[in-house]
Amino acid sequence: MARLDDGAIRENRLRKQIMRLDDIPWPDRGDIAYERSERPTAAILGSRGCPWNCDFCSIRPFYEAQDGALRRLRSPGDVVAEMRHLYHDRGVALFLFQDDDFLATGARARNWAGDVADLIADSDIGGKVAWKMSCRSDELRPDIIRRLITLSGRRCRM
Repeated sequence: MARLDDGAIRENRLRKQIMRLDDIPWPDRGDIAYERSERPTAAILGSRGCPWNCDFCSIRPFYEAQDGALRRLRSPGDVVAEMRHLYHDRGVALFLFQDDDFLATGARARNWAGDVADLIADSDIGGKVAWKMSCRSDELRPDIIRRLITLSGRRCRM
């Protein structure tokens, strides 16, 4: 990261990664008028980073430069608590997960994502919200697709 300071370019030193993402406060969304929207929609992060090393992407070099983990996950409970807050307090029913790769890290991420889905389905917002996430197609498996569909409260037969 760099900035212009009295005409001189100053480079900031990289900060150490915050390993427990649950320690980072939820975004301040006070200036977003969700209530005025016909379909209140919020961006949300469940994780940061990506372990893949694609030639076209800068995510991995960004996290490698910080000398930390390539992928960090919030706890499923914290993700769902933020979603419930946005649903109940701000009227948000559509969530756009902005994770670099929602299912990166294989079985670990599929279990994590499934736990998020299960918590939503079992909560008071199960069946009342819709969502979007992005991942690599080679990370999808029928079992995780079934569990993720429960994020919107629908059950799937495959």
